[in-house]
Amino acid sequence: MKALYDKQKETIERVFTGAKKHSMRFTYFRGLSQVSKWVRLKFAAMNLKKYAIHHWSMGVYT
Repeated sequence: MKALYDKQKETIERVFTGAKKHSMRFTYFRGLSQVSKWVRLKFAAMNLKKYAIHHWSMGVYT
């Protein structure tokens, strides 16, 4: 179980830390549908950023 917990710290909690960096501590919207759209947009941006950084480190864009 300790190995699984250590893996969780590396993967799951990193997503929440990234979300806090992208202004997701609170929302300006009201209603489930509007907040859901906003969260999807934020996570899509985070995924694109992670994808670009990964490819950049591999030398794809040089």
